[in-house]
Amino acid sequence: DLLAKACENLMAQGVDVIVPAAIEMAGRVSTLQAQGWPVIDVHRAYAEYIVSTRPTPLKRPFKIGVVGGVGPAATVDLMSKIVVNTPARKDQEHIKVVVEENPQIPDRTDNLLNGGRDPTIALYATCKRLEEDEASVIAIPCNTAHAYIARIQSLLSIPIVNMLHETMAYIADHYPAQKKKIGLLATNGTIRTRVYHQAAQVVGCEL
Repeated sequence: DLLAKACENLMAQGVDVIVPAAIEMAGRVSTLQAQGWPVIDVHRAYAEYIVSTRPTPLKRPFKIGVVGGVGPAATVDLMSKIVVNTPARKDQEHIKVVVEENPQIPDRTDNLLNGGRDPTIALYATCKRLEEDEASVIAIPCNTAHAYIARIQSLLSIPIVNMLHETMAYIADHYPAQKKKIGLLATNGTIRTRVYHQAAQVVGCEL
């Protein structure tokens, strides 16, 4: 199993926790955790934070806007974790969610590494549609796409919740102070743009 070998390689480098930051790993987290690897569920940490950001009172119902299709499986995984992590006793207590499913957004890694089509406009247009649909916050369940947030955020009136920052904050909150070395399993685009490295520095962790 390639993922198990990758985890073994990271642990041999002395890491304390492992962040699986590639979309293809979303469905494997629980399996890796069951095998004893100290793997962080990125989408769970993201969902927990988004759910907890709901302000009270609101002029209109709190609504999460999700940039879907980057990739489709990651979108479903995040949606599931939003439901599971919402403290609701009945359907009506769950959070309103609107998903703009756009799998045609150009490949982020191909753009960052090979000069392929720039996804910035497509990401912005998708976020803008969520804003127009009165979303309160925007979630993007794609690690590599966070390399483009700085270009987009200033053009929106609602915040994009940064999954990378919230993952690092989750590690800082849930692990002892001595746990400072983090292993990253990710796409080449995520690694080379160093977006996770920057997020780790904010909480004083080594990646």
